[in-house]
Amino acid sequence: MTCYKAFRLDVIRRLNLRANGFGIEAEITAQIFKLKQRVYEVPISYDGRDYDEGKKITWKDFFRSVYWLVKCKFESYDVGQDNLYRMRLMKNNNKWIYGQIKPYLGNNILEIGSGIGNLSKFLVPLNKNVVLTDIKENYLEILRRRFISNPKVKIIAHDILSTDLSDIAPFRCDTVVCISVLEHIENDDKALENIYKILDDNGRLILIVPALKVIYGSLDKKLNHFRRYDKRELVKKLENKDFVIERIFYHNFFSAIGWYLNGRILKKKLMSKFQIVVLDKFIPFFAIIEKRVKIPFGLSLVFICKK
Repeated sequence: MTCYKAFRLDVIRRLNLRANGFGIEAEITAQIFKLKQRVYEVPISYDGRDYDEGKKITWKDFFRSVYWLVKCKFESYDVGQDNLYRMRLMKNNNKWIYGQIKPYLGNNILEIGSGIGNLSKFLVPLNKNVVLTDIKENYLEILRRRFISNPKVKIIAHDILSTDLSDIAPFRCDTVVCISVLEHIENDDKALENIYKILDDNGRLILIVPALKVIYGSLDKKLNHFRRYDKRELVKKLENKDFVIERIFYHNFFSAIGWYLNGRILKKKLMSKFQIVVLDKFIPFFAIIEKRVKIPFGLSLVFICKK
């Protein structure tokens, strides 16, 4: 509560401060931790004042501070980032997704929309050349810190809708990985067109998108999804861009039911951590079922395409 705080500029710009008074001290601290920032405490010189010298804080400010701490705890400032951190908890699901795409990965991989690296971490240990991209500076900063010691990983800011592909051109890409990104892009045709240009001849696009238009609901809206995809619709889009589709399959049928209940029936805006952790415990069981039985629906659609 001494008011001595120092920030990197990109961090302080992300704070959404509303407290008026001493509550702002608690709000700043809570938001910093909410954003998963590292906090360093250092000694300072401090001499407390009494009320004759201008001291203003009273016992009531204790309750104001508690109010802002609790408010920040249960409030979401960046739903996309909150969701990515929750998806990080789904370790079994992330391993399952990686296992599905691993046979199709080349030696020079470009990941579009890497986020905070939930899937990127599986691509990196392969001792291959990996380029991670995103349009959000806070995600890029997380990626830089996370993969700082790996010389084979390049991290760049890139918008797949950009007409200027010069920042990508120096990297030869035999594989483009695009997982849970296309639904966030309004002009998805342009995105697919640019991906085609980026890929080397005979390169592969590994594309995972949310499936089933019928389960589009509050969860999708809060996560800024423009759409969920119908299989025939996306096949047509990809073929119009001259991609050759090698394989299509649905992924995670049971979660599609949960998504429908949460997004269409309960109108939730974010799945709880408890739901995510419990669901992840059952993922190995779902994976065994889907390996043996071809189920005609799922939470996601997986496309393996060739240029």
